[in-house]
Amino acid sequence: MHGKQQVSQVWRQPQPFPWPTNWDCQLDFDITADSTMAYAQFWQQLETQAQCWNAQQGKYISRAQCGRAQTLATQTRKWQGSPPKLGREGEVQPKYFGISLQHARYFRQLRRLQALTQLLKKGLASDNAITNAQETWRAIRGAAGFPGGFVHWWAQHGLGFTLASPLQLPYFLPALEVVESLFEGFHSFVKAYEGRLAQRRYQYGTERRREDMNLVFQDCKAEPPPVVDTLLDRVEVAVEEVRPEDSSVVLVRPVELLHGLPVVIHGHAHEVLVHEHDQVWLSSVEGLAPGHVLTQERVVMTDAAVLDRFRQTWEPRWNKPSHVAPGQ
Repeated sequence: MHGKQQVSQVWRQPQPFPWPTNWDCQLDFDITADSTMAYAQFWQQLETQAQCWNAQQGKYISRAQCGRAQTLATQTRKWQGSPPKLGREGEVQPKYFGISLQHARYFRQLRRLQALTQLLKKGLASDNAITNAQETWRAIRGAAGFPGGFVHWWAQHGLGFTLASPLQLPYFLPALEVVESLFEGFHSFVKAYEGRLAQRRYQYGTERRREDMNLVFQDCKAEPPPVVDTLLDRVEVAVEEVRPEDSSVVLVRPVELLHGLPVVIHGHAHEVLVHEHDQVWLSSVEGLAPGHVLTQERVVMTDAAVLDRFRQTWEPRWNKPSHVAPGQ
């Protein structure tokens, strides 16, 4: 942990290099120089000449493919992880949703134990079920995140130690009672671990806000209004009368429909043949009745269209002449 964040020291690793075949490379090596620097110079000469040879053959070599033996110190890299995913129905669910590599490893192990418990309860009636159970137990024994391995870690902690769960875990697949006891004991451990993580996270947040009052003001700051990137033109009006004889509907009030778009009435789209005042002639009026609602929608998405709509709305207000008193 470094500054409440998980970090690791990493070496730069170049990508695979397309080394030439059947080529000669002239290398100079100074045996009196520092071994580290001489080794770095050796690889630099090798990569440079191989890069020139590949260039003659029309092969491009990127910088990411070079740099062997040129890194003399490790770099600090923050671990970017994500909290455990929500499980399927019937699976255990995480109670801590912060970023913690150890918590993620513990929770994956907990789900392995639960999966093995469920598998043994169903019964190992086929070869595939037996193989799956054995592979799951092998994954439990060799899981990452347990110093010395899960067997050694369990022997040190002895979680849920009963007659059904021996202190020393067996090498081969144990019985259902043993796996159930392992799952229950490890589940209790994970829940307690999640509680400690949540408490430390709360304490860390409190300390940060005590040291930097700007964080308190950020907590109290109102959310900014959403950026307008789309507009929606919408027409909505009720149907007053349906006229099957000329395939038209009469609306409760006059409207101006959006040109070139169909109308939606009672969940069905209808092509507009003619529209005049409060009457609309459609391709079909089958299934329509008075009281149904006619709607039309058009999305305005491009920047130019949004700005043009803004200009159409506000330009008349900006250019509206101010009131001038009589006689002035």
